Amino acid sequence: MTRGEQLKKAREAKGKTLDEVYAATRIQPYLIRALEEDRPTDLAPIYEESMLRSYCAFLGIDLKEPSREKELFQEKEKEERRPQKESVKFTPRSFVKRGIPLTKLVFLIILFVFAIFAFKIGKSISLWRATSAEKKKSSFVSQEGQSVAEVKGIFPKLCIRAKENCWLKVKLDGNTVFRGTLKRGSTETWQARKKIEFSLGNAGGVKVEVNGRLIRSLGKRGQVIKNIVVTKEGLSAPK
Repeated sequence: MTRGEQLKKAREAKGKTLDEVYAATRIQPYLIRALEEDRPTDLAPIYEESMLRSYCAFLGIDLKEPSREKELFQEKEKEERRPQKESVKFTPRSFVKRGIPLTKLVFLIILFVFAIFAFKIGKSISLWRATSAEKKKSSFVSQEGQSVAEVKGIFPKLCIRAKENCWLKVKLDGNTVFRGTLKRGSTETWQARKKIEFSLGNAGGVKVEVNGRLIRSLGKRGQVIKNIVVTKEGLSAPK
């Protein structure tokens, strides 16, 4: 039985639909369906593993793949039984015996040390250039003209915490997944493949987090803002 078949069987045994699983775990139905059908989720491995653990915890199961574990164990045994080659030690004296002059040996050592040093410098320069390029990228502008730093991620993610009651509408990749009042003290999180669109009825009454970064206030208390867009690059709001 494959992993997906185990997941589907466990869910059906609990009598849960995909929508009920989403309501309890906040895992999108299309992602649950991909797991149960053993299809790629297009998520990064770390996110897919975290999502799989959450789903297994909800179902109360522990997935195991004994055949793969046995295969890895057998490979390890073969590796341990394989005869090890005797290492050859090179010393300055052995190089001389092999016909390499000592002065040439010293030159080779200096050249090797210089190559390592040059490699580290090149790596540091590449890292500095990449960091500088990130800082120079343009920022998005919020409703009140406040700059919102670009936040990079694999998939757009939105988290809203309600300081006051706030009417809210959320669309994931064009599909409406929430429409109603977010009660004071509530927190909701959504993730999409391409973009998230949402509208607020009380912009000053919520805290908005985009791709793991807290965004400055999008508006004033009681202010209505529509068609705010979140992508993997960040957030943009109508002017």
